[in-house]
Amino acid sequence: MEPLLSQAQFYFERFTGEKAVEILMGLPAEMPKVFESEWLDFKSGKSKKNDIPEIWSKALGGFANNEGGVLVWGIVADKDQVTEIDAVQGVELVQDVFQLKTRLQELHRHATDPPVPRVEIVAVPISPQGKEGFVVCLIPESPLKPHRSENMGRRYFLRMGDSCQECSPSVLKLLFYPKSASRVHVGVKFGRVPPGLRIETFPPAGKNDLQCAVEVSFTNSGETTIGNGFAKIMCEGAGLYEYAFDNEGKCQVKAPEEVYHLAHELHPQMTKTFRLLVAAKVPPEKWAWNIALSWRDTPPKKARLVFEPPLMEGASGACECL
Repeated sequence: MEPLLSQAQFYFERFTGEKAVEILMGLPAEMPKVFESEWLDFKSGKSKKNDIPEIWSKALGGFANNEGGVLVWGIVADKDQVTEIDAVQGVELVQDVFQLKTRLQELHRHATDPPVPRVEIVAVPISPQGKEGFVVCLIPESPLKPHRSENMGRRYFLRMGDSCQECSPSVLKLLFYPKSASRVHVGVKFGRVPPGLRIETFPPAGKNDLQCAVEVSFTNSGETTIGNGFAKIMCEGAGLYEYAFDNEGKCQVKAPEEVYHLAHELHPQMTKTFRLLVAAKVPPEKWAWNIALSWRDTPPKKARLVFEPPLMEGASGACECL
């Protein structure tokens, strides 16, 4: 099965395919109207030469910092009186599509910091022998975002609606944050107590009864490796005992702990699972799990999961620690 096209790739293939000239020339007459959007922008082919570096720099940063988009030179868009969104109004062809393509390629490297990867620029002349026509640019969502638009006062932009808007401090934080932050997916799953086990044989449990067995899992769902991570796991009103099976299939139970070592390095998409026995004199009215995570150079992150009885085998819950 072929992968689904992004919205930007869909527009790009439509505007650069075999019928590209026919489609682009017919945009002003299309009904319903063709509007600019988070993935589509139009610029006149008669844009002033000195304005092109700013237009290009802003579009590169705005689209790359969001979900990508397509910029078409040679189409005029203006505010629609009903929706107040920029809509295609007419055609103003680029006089020399090959010259503009070359110019955009030359500007690309220094238009943003860092440069936006995988940008495609296609010249679409309206006749095989002519130079007049359209230039269609695919600006994909970037794995290197955020990108700063160097020719727009070295500012950050984000494509929102029908325009590129300067990023507020809160948006900038969201753009930068995932590159330095870790995310941990916490899961709790209930199961049966391994047959033949009695918690009384593992002091200091005393007369506590085994209520159930659980698996508490930690998956690094972020983009960076977690170094030297620890988890504090507590179930209110109950004691926890880690267990494991040896090579002979015998169940080995460890002394009660509260803090568990996740790993020296928990790489993205790696999972660490702890098998625990839950012991309590009576079943709690609610099974409340308090989990605190900490790893190198980060403040503790907390999660809380509450389960209502009765608990069936296979019951589970999950949350994210950010």
